[in-house]
Parts: sequence; C-alpha cells; structure tokens
Amino acid sequence: MRYNKIRKMDISNGPGVRTSIFVQGCTFNCKNCFNPETHDFRGGKEFTEETIEKILDLSSKDYIVGLSILGGDPMHPKNLEETTKLAKAFKKRFPEKNIWLWTGFQYEDVEDKEILNYIDVLIDGKYIDELHNPTLKWKGSSNQRVIDIRKTKQKKKINEGKLVSIIEKSPNRIEPKCQYYNICGGCNTEHISYNKSVIYKKEIVKNIFNKYCNMNIEPSIIYDANNTYNYRNKITLRIKNGKLSLVGDTLINIDYCYLVNNNINEVIKLLNSICLDGVNEVVIRGTDDIMVIIKGDINSSSIISILDGKVNSIFINNIKVYGNDHIIINVGIYSYAVYADSFFQVNTNMIDKLYNKVLEYAGTGNKLLDLYCGSGTIGIYLAHNFNTVIGIEQNKDAIKGANLNKKINNIHNISFICKQVSEINQIESNVVVVDPPRSGLDNTIMNKIMNSNIDKLVYVSCNPITLSRDINILKNKYNLVDITLYDMFPNTNHVESVCLFKIK
Repeated sequence: MRYNKIRKMDISNGPGVRTSIFVQGCTFNCKNCFNPETHDFRGGKEFTEETIEKILDLSSKDYIVGLSILGGDPMHPKNLEETTKLAKAFKKRFPEKNIWLWTGFQYEDVEDKEILNYIDVLIDGKYIDELHNPTLKWKGSSNQRVIDIRKTKQKKKINEGKLVSIIEKSPNRIEPKCQYYNICGGCNTEHISYNKSVIYKKEIVKNIFNKYCNMNIEPSIIYDANNTYNYRNKITLRIKNGKLSLVGDTLINIDYCYLVNNNINEVIKLLNSICLDGVNEVVIRGTDDIMVIIKGDINSSSIISILDGKVNSIFINNIKVYGNDHIIINVGIYSYAVYADSFFQVNTNMIDKLYNKVLEYAGTGNKLLDLYCGSGTIGIYLAHNFNTVIGIEQNKDAIKGANLNKKINNIHNISFICKQVSEINQIESNVVVVDPPRSGLDNTIMNKIMNSNIDKLVYVSCNPITLSRDINILKNKYNLVDITLYDMFPNTNHVESVCLFKIK
C-alpha cells in the first residue's frame, strides 16, 4: 500500500483534533472528487511499519482524540490489509480513542471485513457530485452515510447464548473428537452426527432463501461422509506464550487440529518445538507440498533448521527464505500451482465434485468469462468445453499461478488478466462464471451483468446471505434454474453453493 499524506492535526475529518492519513489508490473515480491526487495506486509514498509507528507517535498527544483514515479508498482490496493492520495497532495502543474511516464501498458490502472490529464510525458510499450538499457534516453527498459501527452491530436482531448445561440430549448429538471444541469455534457443529449436519446446512440455506428472496427451493447437497476430518489444506494460527494458537474467544495453544491434513499437523508439531515469540501469524497450506508463511520478528535460520526437508516453501514477512515460490496441489487429473497470497479451495477432496457441477451448469460454448478466477482452477477445468476462456483476477500472485497452471496442464485456449473485476469495460460473453469473495458481487460488476447479454450465469458462493442479496437483483433479468450445495467445510456452519441462472 501507498499513502498520499499524513495530517498531524486535522479538525475537518471527524470530531475534535485528530491525526489523519490519506491512503493512495481508488477505482471509483468519483466526478469532482475532493482528493483526485489519491486515485493512482502508484502515487504517494510507501506505507511501512515505520509509517504506523509515526501515526501512533503523532496520536499519542493528549489533545488528539482519534484517527481518521481516508483516501483514496482504505477498503480497496489493495489497501485493506495494511489499513486493517494500522487500525488494529491504533486500537491496541489507544483503546480510548476513536477511528473514523471513509470508503466508497457500502457498509453492507464490507460488513464482514476484520477492520470493522476496530472502526468506530464509517462514512460509506461513493461521492455523487449531483447530490453534493456543503451543509452536510463529515460527508460530501447526501447518499453517503455516517454509521456508528458499534451501534449498528448492537442493532442486529440476533442474540447469542452460551450453553450452560444439556437437560436432555438430542439423539443426533455425538461426542466431539476435538479437545478444543467449543473453545476455538472452528469445528462448531462437531457435536452433530455428520449425516444430520448436512441436512441442517441444507435447511439453513432454504430458510435464508425463503426469508430474503421469497423463494421456496429444495436444493440437493453433495458431501463426502468418509472425509469429514483432516480435509483442510490451509490453517491460520497466532502465537501465545511462544507456541502456535487457534483464534477463538481467547488464544488456545494447540499441537493438532482435526480439520487440517496430517502433513500440516506435522509442521505444527515441528514449529511448536521452538519458541515463536515475536511472531504475529503463521499460515500453513498444502497437501503433499507444504508452504509456511510467517509474519513477525524471527530469525529465518531457526525456522529453516527445524523445517528443512519437511516443507517445500518458507516465507517470512513476504520474502521467500527457503524452497520454491509456490507449491503444487493435485485435483483429479489437474495440478495447480498455489502461491503464498493466492486463493485456493480449502477442501481438496471436494474440489473436483464442485467443479464438475460448474462444468455441467456452464455447458459448452464459444467463449467463457471466468470472473474472480483466482489461480485459474475453474477456467482450466472448463477449458475443453469452450473455444476461448478468459479469467479476470486482481491478485497478482493468483494470476502468476494461473499462467503457470495453464502451462502445467497444457491448456492453450485460456488467458488471464490481472485487474479488478469491476474495472472491465463490458461483458462480451454468453456464458459467465463468478466465484466472488464472501461479500458477493459488488455494485459495479452487478450493474454490468444486468446490462449485458449473458445467456447463462454460474454463481459459486461461500456465503448464502450475500448470495440471496444478489439473487434479489439477478431475478429481475434471470431465472434461478438450479442450485446445488456442497459441504466443503465439514464440522462447521459453512456451506458452498453453485447456482445456475438463465436469462428470461
């Protein structure tokens, strides 16, 4: 990330005297934007750990009541990781001071982002020049909202309870295998017999569609009852007392996780044999090949000595210190290169089942457009059914992997473009596959879909709530022909959906 400027004392952006940072980079390009110089991601100065320390030092003055984060857009995917880091560090240092943040995204599109755990007030929405009103406080146009995040969260009509005791056990209740069950929250349905848990997931999706879309559906659900443990190819861990820890209500030291594969568990044991004080986060991913990604302050030689010959790649603070710059994960007849920062489905056993349904829904044709293509896995899987496949993805690591993957799998009719999906000019394809993040389709790409000539849309979703939101828009032009659920995440609440839409 880069930033444009830091104001030591700002009285214009939020109440009281504040420290403000204007991040660099925005794709909304609002007409008559107040800060057009912040649009270019290449402008400004590099944002570093020293930048965070500078802001914290400036904010330590007694007269500074809070931090304002503006832009550019602090919640653009290219900026989000660093602005989250800044907000987290600020709240840790100054829990009594507030953070205000301005973004062109709407709250509903970003409400699942970690940064909102640290933000007190969010000003959301694009600046619309036609709605400009100079009398408005803290915002430029009347469509924008000033949202008290804490109050917003409190207003959710959801009450959470904590289990005190079981008076009478359900016949579907079983004894969880994991000793950390009900502590970390990772395997939160492990107490339900597996065959009943998939029915439970199906009912959740049915209820969501009924409530939010006014649709009565009866989806099928595909699952693998023989692989409900040790299926994950990725885990993210923190550190407590120098040892690896799961993130629950509190940090919980672990030596073994029932959800990840045994090769990852072996690496967990090895890393726990040394002191990891100074490390902030450890990500372990892979199946046969294993990659370890470490963030924090630790000597690389100690990590390499303990993992030498046991893993294929080691990254420390985004720098490769050992082995290859990628790992290979095999799915059926295909092999995929996965880089440190690229997305890959976590349940390797179920990927081919999911992709076969996408293949069935997409059918055959001249041209396939694969939006949010990641490492190109879906596009490569479908390539033999189309003359041309084009994949769009913003993550550079993912695109690097996608281009390598088409070579590994000897696929010649596919090309990948590194750019924001929302930045494409128009959609010129009769068949489109979308696999967006949990926040679903953003407004820009949704508008382009609704103004396109797409005959068939295949939507892969990991979040039924945002999927139902998007269906409410899509159904104005498209029929939801079929939906199939996939239990990609056994022993958890999560479920994957694959939907087929056809133009009316």
